[in-house]
Amino acid sequence: MQDQGFLIVEKYESLYEKYKERYSLNSYCYAIPRIDQLPKDYRIQYRGIDRDCLTPNNINPRNPAEIRLSELESQKRFGHDDIFYDEIYPILDFIDMNLLDEMYSWLENDKSKFETIFVKKAEISCEIPNLYKSVGFEPSYFYTDHFSASCDCMLIPRWHGTDEEGTLFLNYFKQLNSFGLFNSIEIAKEFIQYYLSFDWTERGDYYITEVFLNEEDIIA
Repeated sequence: MQDQGFLIVEKYESLYEKYKERYSLNSYCYAIPRIDQLPKDYRIQYRGIDRDCLTPNNINPRNPAEIRLSELESQKRFGHDDIFYDEIYPILDFIDMNLLDEMYSWLENDKSKFETIFVKKAEISCEIPNLYKSVGFEPSYFYTDHFSASCDCMLIPRWHGTDEEGTLFLNYFKQLNSFGLFNSIEIAKEFIQYYLSFDWTERGDYYITEVFLNEEDIIA
């Protein structure tokens, strides 16, 4: 399996607008989107791995880029020399960076809704792409659907969610940086152990993921 690579993911603002109606909140609960607030009003604006990445899809595609990924897949362009992806959601290893530019051209009107992140399993050594800077750590599946436990209980709940009182994870919520990530591997490990101590939370093989953003995409 690929331990590092790129993901083309939806921007925080796009996810915020997509999910805020689900929660219908008009008071703060962690950093879950509210119907009466704008994304820019939040100190934490999630930039992690769990953000609906582009996938090969020619059945119900969100945009032409997903159709194009399916074409590349059928042409066996997914491989060590161009792109590597897992069987469910792709972790893209763009050896030819022109291919990354091509994916953005196929996004067409949706281009402004997406950004590229580089991700890797924490504590492995690999070459970091030029201009990409580490912005933090989070516990996730890394492979398969890139589920993030910290995102799901404190930022954008979509699966198991969180406690209605907004208190169980408050200690760890206070340790999230402005990207919705932890500043150290150790804190991320402590969090996932605490998260798994509750019987209603998501089980699975978690890895600590390190997330990198292009310096041009980082808002100071």
